[in-house]
Amino acid sequence: MFRRVLVALDRAPDTGTILETLGGVLAPEPEVHLLHVTQALPVGPAALTESICRDALGYLEGLAPRVPPGRVSCHVRGGSAVEQIARAALELNVDLVAAGTRGRPHLFTQGMGEAVARRTGRPVLVARAGAPARPIRRILVPLAEPAHRILDLVRRIATAHRAEVVVMHVEPPVLVMVGEASLPAAVPIRPDPEYSRVAASLRDHGLAARCVLAEGDVSREILAEARDMDVDLIALTVRARGLLDRLFMGSVTAAVRRRAPCPLLLWAPREG
Repeated sequence: MFRRVLVALDRAPDTGTILETLGGVLAPEPEVHLLHVTQALPVGPAALTESICRDALGYLEGLAPRVPPGRVSCHVRGGSAVEQIARAALELNVDLVAAGTRGRPHLFTQGMGEAVARRTGRPVLVARAGAPARPIRRILVPLAEPAHRILDLVRRIATAHRAEVVVMHVEPPVLVMVGEASLPAAVPIRPDPEYSRVAASLRDHGLAARCVLAEGDVSREILAEARDMDVDLIALTVRARGLLDRLFMGSVTAAVRRRAPCPLLLWAPREG
């Protein structure tokens, strides 16, 4: 579970509900940093007028009582949201970054969560603003390849909640050209034993775990599985090794983020 957490809040209605969701992944007596970034001002606290700073701090301090018991501090910064959130995460050496998201453009809806994850190497928890927090009973882990870092995080959360872990692998359809059209080929899914070994490793740690294989559009299959199984958390690894990886995985992550029925835990290898 996470002991030191940065929560980015942008004053949109209901974004403070992330604090209730956060309670499910916090260690006892956590250190929680509430951060508001105002993009209308130049970078650096010296550029913030006293009145704007006082108003933003008042907003954060009003949310502080909703944080689970522990140590809470409030921060206000000016500048680029991604840059300031990433910088604060590294300076404060947090274990987790968290934010609420809505169905319209705002702080964490336009790929900023993924960008923060890449810049910091820290996991990012994204939850839909206004959605009620609920116990974590089942975690879905879609994998394009075995990713040990995200599995370590999932194992910690699942152990704390005695949650079931569902390891999922989606094979994109194989397309063949028929005239001028490309159609899915009737190619059976060949199970990769590595994913079964991942599930077995989780069971060796005393967790309930199983492996699910699917074929089709990756984001659509992930969302369908999440709804059918009524999962409480989706853990995604965001890959960014090259332009094609970034475009493909970025589109998958964005589609899942927009329509996910539950919070997302994102992790990416740190850039640079």
